[in-house]
Amino acid sequence: MKRIALSGLRTLVMLLVLAACSTEHEEERIYFEISQSISNGFQSTDGKPQDSSISFNTGDIIGVFLTEQGSQLSPDSYLYNQACIFDGNQWSLGKRFSFPAENKGQKMRMVAYYPFIQPLENAVLPFEVATLQNNANKQKESDLLFAEQEYIISEAAVDIHFSHLMSQVTFQVDYANGISDVCSNIYLKACNQCSLNLENGAVSTHGTVTSIEAMKLKEETSDNSSRRFSLLIPPQHLSDEQAIELKVNESPFFIKLDQTFDSRVHYIMHLTVLGDRQVTLNGVSVASWESVNVTQGSLYSPETYSTGDVIVYQKMRENHPVTLVVTGDGFTTNELAPNGLFESSAREALNCLFSVEPYKSYREYFNVYILPTVSEETGAGNTDTGKMRNTYFKTSWGNNYSDMQVKDYNEIFDFVSSTCPDIIENKTSIDKVPVFLLVNDSRYGGICWIWNNGLSYAIIPLTEGNLQWSGNSSIGISTGDWKNVFVHEGGGHGFGKLLDEYHYNDSPNYTAESIESQAWEVPLGLNLTTDFNNTKGSVYWKHLLNDSRYPRTGFFEGGMGYKSGIWHSEIISCMDDNRLYFNTISRQLIVERIKTIAGKPFVIEEFFAKDINYDPLRDFNSFKTSDQYGIREKARKVFLGNYFLSERGSHRL
Repeated sequence: MKRIALSGLRTLVMLLVLAACSTEHEEERIYFEISQSISNGFQSTDGKPQDSSISFNTGDIIGVFLTEQGSQLSPDSYLYNQACIFDGNQWSLGKRFSFPAENKGQKMRMVAYYPFIQPLENAVLPFEVATLQNNANKQKESDLLFAEQEYIISEAAVDIHFSHLMSQVTFQVDYANGISDVCSNIYLKACNQCSLNLENGAVSTHGTVTSIEAMKLKEETSDNSSRRFSLLIPPQHLSDEQAIELKVNESPFFIKLDQTFDSRVHYIMHLTVLGDRQVTLNGVSVASWESVNVTQGSLYSPETYSTGDVIVYQKMRENHPVTLVVTGDGFTTNELAPNGLFESSAREALNCLFSVEPYKSYREYFNVYILPTVSEETGAGNTDTGKMRNTYFKTSWGNNYSDMQVKDYNEIFDFVSSTCPDIIENKTSIDKVPVFLLVNDSRYGGICWIWNNGLSYAIIPLTEGNLQWSGNSSIGISTGDWKNVFVHEGGGHGFGKLLDEYHYNDSPNYTAESIESQAWEVPLGLNLTTDFNNTKGSVYWKHLLNDSRYPRTGFFEGGMGYKSGIWHSEIISCMDDNRLYFNTISRQLIVERIKTIAGKPFVIEEFFAKDINYDPLRDFNSFKTSDQYGIREKARKVFLGNYFLSERGSHRL
């Protein structure tokens, strides 16, 4: 392969179908019963997933519907809101149900839910979560489960997958250094009433706003530096100046909230108690709410992460997900605690990426996982001095930062392929999953390795401080910040397949007739062109040139480090100076790739309707044309780097 380096519950219900023994006097029939083996992913009082054998208690009831495929639920169905009761050992439908043997292979529709309610009108289930959820039983009663699945009449067992229809909200409360105050209670102001349409699984929330008390999980540290609380609410949008109330040493603290809570989603609210009677909301993490053994998908946090653990940053799609992975190198056990250096850095970088268009507006397409690895030593190796580090991927580079790489790129792709849930479940493939590798090293740098089939991994060291490039202070750019590099390398190169738009003043002219990499299996570099006059009609942004909505689009010479002979579309962009702004054609290319991976058609007018063309640095600081160049030139002198282009196609920041 050719490569180029670019700088810059579930709940299990088993229907056991039994074929009755035939006799000369008995019609052969197919009976079914519900197996005693049911798990539901309920949370125990300490916040850890319960063992499946003890998830349900004696007397728990689920409701079951069974009808022909394509038919609506009605009292004439084979089963209509049939109670299935657990006696502590097995489940009973209350009546024995069977099909004639000749019905074998017929497709049926099965619907189930918990907790059971009787009677029902028009297959609509009224439901409300408890306002006092300060214990596990009350939270279990507030956990509305729903399942719908095709059932084929046969003698084989069938799995039904329950999902949680409420929104799960976890409050992670941390305390600043020296703060001895203790958070004893948390309340969320929200509607607690809703209705479930059993025909389609849709939840409608209604009623008035009330105060819902959360359950304290047994996860607080001995020094009270961290506590967790949990509650469930129906899906809804909350916008209130005092939506969250904390009781800290019995004194109330209120926090403003403007947040949409969706069904089947787990939200982690990161709160910090500061001095001077201050409490801040430092961000919201989002993950799919499933009964899976992943750290962030459940409420359980270990003392430290291990290699092979999965932290769910967000999981929004079951089918055709657009998957991103962040992993690390040079992080020792001491740096792999929950919310420690590795996890907090990964979340900080991802928060930055999803604050930038178009990733912000298309966030719902993405599943994002954080994959820890344990290294014996901190940092990265130096190939010039020969001082190597015993890290998981053996990341290293020389003093000029021109060739940052792992020891064996196959190892990083094998690791991600064997750990990423979406790849394991065959929902995507490694060639569609860009890998962001955070390296626990303070030197400045950044590089992305890309292959012609789409494989990519970007290396981003955790550079110390906010690096301010020379000549940038007048416009407020801090583009040397490692999070900006994360967006440039991973979001621009790794996923977007964009090429660099900067140049060096002493670079040679670009003399090739075309950008060779555009002919790759996965198109690369369509944000640049050598066809300045569009004589070949090869300019990818030609449809933008006379569009009044995009007056900044044109031809600006320079790209891939070359000063002339190659052009980019806007005077400045993330692929030039790392600012948190992608130019229009870059946004379009990123959205095209999102839609392609998601199995959706790309429609240009739909893109225009949703597009946000906004650069805060340019629009608020009156960025001038004359300020554009020299940024990278000065940076190059500061960092003592070089630039080269070869068959391997390697160049660096």
